[in-house]
Amino acid sequence: MEDYKKAILESVRVLYDRGITSSLSGNLSVRIPGRNAFVITPSSVPRWKMTIDDLVTLDFEGRIVDGFRKPSSEWRMHRAIYQTDEKVKAVVHAHPRFTLALSLADKLDLMEEIAEFKILFGKLVQVPYAKPGSEELANKITEYLKNTDCKAFVLERHGALVVESDIYKATALMEALEEVAEIAYLYLLTLKC
Repeated sequence: MEDYKKAILESVRVLYDRGITSSLSGNLSVRIPGRNAFVITPSSVPRWKMTIDDLVTLDFEGRIVDGFRKPSSEWRMHRAIYQTDEKVKAVVHAHPRFTLALSLADKLDLMEEIAEFKILFGKLVQVPYAKPGSEELANKITEYLKNTDCKAFVLERHGALVVESDIYKATALMEALEEVAEIAYLYLLTLKC
């Protein structure tokens, strides 16, 4: 399990260094093979200060089985994803600036015009707003997950979510999503000049 925790920490630092998460935003998790459990980032611990000891292991009932911190408030969303799709081994949720800005401006469709987006993501899936951390949000995401083969979702007025077969792939996809959003955002700015 130590390797999974180290991988989460590496990804946390990459996303923080790239400005895709801030000190207290975003959450990452990894499913533990052979167990109905997952490791997730804690709530209220600055990303630049986080250590392996801060990570929390939860079972699918939502009980802490390892760790002393309070888990991310989004743990229900992570659990629901793992319960819905056994192929998903890692979840990355962040509040990337450009993706969120395009969502708020109702301009996400610009992202679909960029070749890299089509190659990596296929189509854009936006999940309607539900309160962060709620069962309602978890249920909405799992409905989309059941009915699409997409790996990236934009959460209306909230951020983005990526599911993948490992944490490194999920981290790379989140970074790629934000890169595409930044290009679309810059394009939008040139239209206003």
